Amino acid sequence: MVQKSGNREASLKEFIKRNPTKKKHLDIQFRNNAQKIKKNVPLLVSSFVITMNDFINLNKKEMKEFMMIFIGADYQELGLSPDELQNRMGKWFAWNNKMEEAGILKGGNALISTAKCVSGPDRTIVDGPFAESKELIGGYYIVDAENADAVVTIAQDYPDYDLGGTVEIREVMVFDQ
Repeated sequence: MVQKSGNREASLKEFIKRNPTKKKHLDIQFRNNAQKIKKNVPLLVSSFVITMNDFINLNKKEMKEFMMIFIGADYQELGLSPDELQNRMGKWFAWNNKMEEAGILKGGNALISTAKCVSGPDRTIVDGPFAESKELIGGYYIVDAENADAVVTIAQDYPDYDLGGTVEIREVMVFDQ
């Protein structure tokens, strides 16, 4: 019996809950054949036909999105030499690549230090930066993780701690629509 995609994952979870040895068999089969099996090739499990994508999604832990906000000095104001700047950017690119390879990086950007602020009922516009130059928000990454403690571990590779930088970690609020 082929399950419709909307019910397939719930039905498969229920089936595996009732038949834990089948999941163990699938785990072993998946590990042994991961390189050979394409993700959308159907597998027969008792009365269910599933794909490797279904099985991979079944084994994934529940992940949340977190934003790492980078607070620190403006590189231009620090007077870094071109070599120092290139070395620093190499560290950023290495960290970025490490997160991409781990499949946890959702996105992010560096921010330019100049800004505009619109505030109050009269929509007053003020040119910035607005914080001390050593406390500028220089950028952010959005990552997938189980919890904030996992993001603290990810943030250990932040390249600017030696410049007095800070990483603020905030969970992204998700609204059901």
